[in-house]
Amino acid sequence: MTSFKICRICLKFPPAVGGLENHVYELSNEQSLMDYEVHIIMPYFATIIVDSFKMHIIKVTRIEPTSDKSNLRKILILLKILIFECLTIPLLLKLDSKHDFNIVHVHGDWFMAILGGFIRLLLKKPVVLTIHASMKGGLWSKLGRIGVKPFLIIDKIITVSEEIREQLIEAGVPSSKIYVISSGVRLSQFYRVKKSYIKKDNPIILFVGRIRRMKGIDILIKAFRLVLEVFPNARLLVIGDGPSRAELEELSLQMSLEEHINFLGMVPHHRIPKYLSLSDVFILPSIETSKEGEGRPTALIEAMAAGMPIVASNIYGIPEIIRNGENGLLTNQGAFIQLAENIIRLLSDPILAASLGKNAADTAIEFDWKTIAEKVSMVYQMDQSISSARIAKEYDACAESYFMHIGSKEEQDFVNRTIIEFIKIKPEAKVLDVGCASGVWLEYILKRVKSKNKLKLYGIDLSKEQIILAKKRLNIKNLIVGDFLTYSFSEFFDVIFFIRVFHFFTKKEERIQVFQKISRLLNPGGVVVIIDCERYHLHTVRIWISLRRGAVPPDYSLIRYPSFRELRKIGEISNLSFISLYKKKVFRCLVMKK
Repeated sequence: MTSFKICRICLKFPPAVGGLENHVYELSNEQSLMDYEVHIIMPYFATIIVDSFKMHIIKVTRIEPTSDKSNLRKILILLKILIFECLTIPLLLKLDSKHDFNIVHVHGDWFMAILGGFIRLLLKKPVVLTIHASMKGGLWSKLGRIGVKPFLIIDKIITVSEEIREQLIEAGVPSSKIYVISSGVRLSQFYRVKKSYIKKDNPIILFVGRIRRMKGIDILIKAFRLVLEVFPNARLLVIGDGPSRAELEELSLQMSLEEHINFLGMVPHHRIPKYLSLSDVFILPSIETSKEGEGRPTALIEAMAAGMPIVASNIYGIPEIIRNGENGLLTNQGAFIQLAENIIRLLSDPILAASLGKNAADTAIEFDWKTIAEKVSMVYQMDQSISSARIAKEYDACAESYFMHIGSKEEQDFVNRTIIEFIKIKPEAKVLDVGCASGVWLEYILKRVKSKNKLKLYGIDLSKEQIILAKKRLNIKNLIVGDFLTYSFSEFFDVIFFIRVFHFFTKKEERIQVFQKISRLLNPGGVVVIIDCERYHLHTVRIWISLRRGAVPPDYSLIRYPSFRELRKIGEISNLSFISLYKKKVFRCLVMKK
């Protein structure tokens, strides 16, 4: 009998096609494989039957007006949501009395956050909300403190992109309760299905997604007309359906492109890899609108996993995973001439297309649904009885003087012999400081390397105040407030270092999770440097452990570091080689990815 029970509440589910629908299905399926008992409450609309989790249907008529701009559509959809939420509460109470759920996980936007807030107050059980699309310009942002209130009641919020997280923080939601966990991809189905990159006289350009205004398909059609001037036999395939389809079909007729553009409608998800393998370029020309937005589109992640050359807009969460010129090409939103130029560039240069496609597939490995489900489960399991705000407050209270301290001579020597020497060999290295605090070690590195312009420095820390301080002191943009284990990074790194941080992970299971995360983030041949730690920050350690672990150690010596033997065993699991270990006075460890 399973010990952890999840009740998931959502407005959309397959066979409807879309990122949220796919996210809910894949996450639920993966969690059921992890021996969680998953129940889903959703509206009824020709739902598929799944054996691995239990579905509870609320009969709310499906609403699908033909116009994307229809005011009637907005009113009917709002009415549908309100009816669904009103009917959800009594059903959830009935189910909880029978199953005694450990957690309620709600998927959606502000309206679903209101439902989540009611559930939290009513059931007195942990509630997690996943937000799948940009919150920019929504009704909630115009209501001030009232609009933010539901987010404050909910225990944890997961956003699929950093952009959404920043929008919530700006509105007043504490950063300590927000986690960035992307949507995923089933690698076994999509990984590198694109095998051939050759120049063709009749190339195929592919779009997959919901056909609505924010997807910018009208921009793609205008760009496609310019592509035909260079590749007159090219074809554009549009997979998906939605309220803007009729308008776009009419636009293709007006531009005399109907013989070159195929609107294929909804295609079963299991057939998407076939279309990706046959196409030459994948396009996502999204645009910003006042009423809707995107996070990290699932169709984009699937195209990346397939190894597709990609051209996408430089908005929403897209540039968090597409790095221009490295694993795809980015264009300004609405710039159809620039979009056409990038499409032509990829169709004309198979070497570039192959390079971008293979790098995109490598990037997508981190988004495997198994990994995503593990991250979500870690959010579930975090101690709900301890206030995250309290942790941050206590953390900052003792951090001001300690985190401006550069460390002992042994620490500086080890950094010089490892990180600094590595950067001299690879001046364009990407370096991540875990637990960067006010950035003193990043500053130390900057002062000792000559290739400041080539070097890319990143930092992550739980303390918002310390990150703000670091940004003021240093001209480094990539400083993140977040938890290393649950944050979804969009970069791979050549150097990752933990200075006075590793002791926070006191259990062997946590160390394994740390090194498995490192292994996924580290480029081949990259290094990890661990340095820990001296008595001058005992106060920090005690406060941290008392808050996160529930006990204050009577003596600093009770914190045990792993043996070299234990680290080697972890290395075998994580594809890492532990090169050296020093435990005299200062714990120092050097690790390399195989």
